[in-house]
Amino acid sequence: MNIYQLTVGRIQEHPYFIVKDNKDTLVIDPGDDGEEIARYIEENELNPVAILLTHAHFDHVMAVEYIRERYNIDVWQHEIEADWLTDKQTHEPLTTTHYWADMGQQSVAGFDFRSEHVPGHSPGSVVYIFEEEGFVVAGDTLFKGSIGRTDFEYGDLEALLAGIKKHLFTLPDETLVLSGHGDVTKIGIEKATNPFLQD
Repeated sequence: MNIYQLTVGRIQEHPYFIVKDNKDTLVIDPGDDGEEIARYIEENELNPVAILLTHAHFDHVMAVEYIRERYNIDVWQHEIEADWLTDKQTHEPLTTTHYWADMGQQSVAGFDFRSEHVPGHSPGSVVYIFEEEGFVVAGDTLFKGSIGRTDFEYGDLEALLAGIKKHLFTLPDETLVLSGHGDVTKIGIEKATNPFLQD
């Protein structure tokens, strides 16, 4: 399994592409500039099979409809943020959106991973843990040397810190953390040095 990272938009958000040997691909958080994301997909001969969202803040979802329609694939997100992502014409929730009924082990389009709810940056923030492969797509929960902002509406610092410690800091230290912005880091590095998470 391979991981590709792109950087798009003025906020420098990272869409991720989780790619099997046969080129089947999970697209995670397609932010700004659908055409650029599609060009990257086609240049690398990827085959998108589903879109996963860590959360529905605008910089992570602006290209969702474009990618969903272009490749005829479905979207997965937390139901708490269902009304944050709607059809531009009808303003109704997207009909091809699925909501996690439960957290824990998931199987989507042939990909197996674990989803965990880590609110605080947004109420429906989800992290996607690929434990056997040694990485987690953390969205805006955890960054290299920082954490997601909690000064937005619905932000909750205590919930975010508790969720990081429960669902991320219990992973092996060598686990790669793929964040929504900035550099890749590792769980062990953040446990040892992240100033927001030192007891």
